[in-house]
Amino acid sequence: MILRLIYKKNFFLLLIIFFFLFIKNALSSNSSTIILKIDNDIITSLDLESEYKYLTALNKELKSMNKSKLLSLAKESLMNEIIKKNELKKYYKFDEIESEYVEEQFKELYFRLNINSEDQFAQYLNQFDLTISEVKNKIKIETYWNELIYNKFNESVEIDIKKLKKQIKSEINNEKQFRQSYLLSEILFRIEGEENFNEKYQKILKEISTVGFKNTANIYSISETSKYGGVIGWIDEARLSEVILDKIKNLDINQITKPINVSGNQLILKVDDKKQIKNNFDPDKLLNQKISSERNRQLNNFSRIFYQKLKYNTLIRE
Repeated sequence: MILRLIYKKNFFLLLIIFFFLFIKNALSSNSSTIILKIDNDIITSLDLESEYKYLTALNKELKSMNKSKLLSLAKESLMNEIIKKNELKKYYKFDEIESEYVEEQFKELYFRLNINSEDQFAQYLNQFDLTISEVKNKIKIETYWNELIYNKFNESVEIDIKKLKKQIKSEINNEKQFRQSYLLSEILFRIEGEENFNEKYQKILKEISTVGFKNTANIYSISETSKYGGVIGWIDEARLSEVILDKIKNLDINQITKPINVSGNQLILKVDDKKQIKNNFDPDKLLNQKISSERNRQLNNFSRIFYQKLKYNTLIRE
């Protein structure tokens, strides 16, 4: 009798343990459902939640955005990352890569968040259940993607040096004592398939008025700056093309341009700030600046086109 009671008691305990293990596994299963299949990779709901936290950690303004929109942005960001990483693995032993440049970009990232040390950044990331290695891995992907694009397409970049020198000569002859510098942000979008230009443009304008330019850039921009709210940074007028300069030179701070056609895509620029800089003309320096700016513009365009081709040839299943 006593043995039977002990057996029943132990069996009951086993049932309780089994029940809690079953519930735990069921909950884990529900919290890690497959959201997207990309060739042989998957994106789970846990991945999506982690990317959501990553985006809000790096862009505090995103916290005010509707969560469903931000989750959609997180899904696109993860898909972008997987497609790029799979391509990079063809050229690099990716997991073995160590780079001083990655470390520099990493430091620049937490300095931008007004964090002064890696330890402080680790504590900050911990609030979002993120780690230093996860962030560095994302930076590594973008860093080596840019290197891949440079290696593939740099020789295809065409720069009209004579035209640039002519521009510089004209600028020097104008003898302006000061030149303008602009703090710019961008939203670069394209019209896909059956999309209507005016409808998409009006939709973007509505989003800008509702959630702000940075959040709208996070959602709609296909530029590499989208993760940073579309912020380009300070650009000297000497580095801007005549078309772009003509569109922004009469804008006040916080005003935006109408869409500008750039290699088949549509560009909206916002003037976040502007300042005047005293001119000390150095023709060689100005030429190098213009060459660098034009090279980067063309390489960014090659990057977008190459990524879209990879995405088109990738098996993506919901």
